[in-house]
Amino acid sequence: GGGDVAVDAAQTALRLGAESVTIVSLENEDELPATPEAVESAIKEGIKFEYSWGPARILTQNGSVSGVQLQRCMAVFDGQNRFNPVFDRCELNDILAETVIICIGQSRDNTCLNDLEKSKNFNKNQINTDPLTLQTTEETIFVAGDFYSGPSSIVSSMASGREAAESVNRLLEGEHLKYGRNYRGPFEMEFDIDTTPGSDKNRATLQLRDYKGKGDFNEIEKGLSQEAARNEASRCYSCGEPFGKFQTCWFCLPCEVECPNEALRVEIPYLLR
Repeated sequence: GGGDVAVDAAQTALRLGAESVTIVSLENEDELPATPEAVESAIKEGIKFEYSWGPARILTQNGSVSGVQLQRCMAVFDGQNRFNPVFDRCELNDILAETVIICIGQSRDNTCLNDLEKSKNFNKNQINTDPLTLQTTEETIFVAGDFYSGPSSIVSSMASGREAAESVNRLLEGEHLKYGRNYRGPFEMEFDIDTTPGSDKNRATLQLRDYKGKGDFNEIEKGLSQEAARNEASRCYSCGEPFGKFQTCWFCLPCEVECPNEALRVEIPYLLR
């Protein structure tokens, strides 16, 4: 795995006495789901990374794990940005291992769609969905969260859930599913964003202590003082504050252009942070 859980598991294995720990990820170095801080911490502790590889099979010897055969991962997501890894099975790499820890996250439970798949031409693994209404090829079935986007954030799942609920309500009321979607009244296309609350103050730095070696399970992050936490909170631009011009996203782009940290990416149908 290549997320924060994989890093946590690797660091725990190191602290439990493992001589060498390697994280194998489908993603390349620039696509890792793990935070840069977590990756930097792992590398600093001596953990190795193998990028753009996926497991082909577990190698065994005398009934015990002896290694993992890896296959080159060419792409993690498909053209619709859904999790659908593509492998080059001609490029293999065997690595030695005494223990293999699986940290690939959870997957959605498709069993609720079994009957539908049997009775109709419905592929529960590749659900065709309207990106605005979240309606599937079956008129009365709507999806959200992992069923729509694949692995994502809780915020994205909640947002898509609200959109699906809006569609269901419209369907039950006999209304058009797309007409006037997300309209909240007049809006502005040109406006200034005050970035001084953040730019005039330095970002609070989280203090870290050094890793002391095997058996060291104490917290690495020391946290922020109350004063530092308040100062950091005061730097917020309130990008998603739900009133006035920010009540909904009209893809007008000032927020993306003005954000000094390039933290916003405007995409239809949602504003992604």
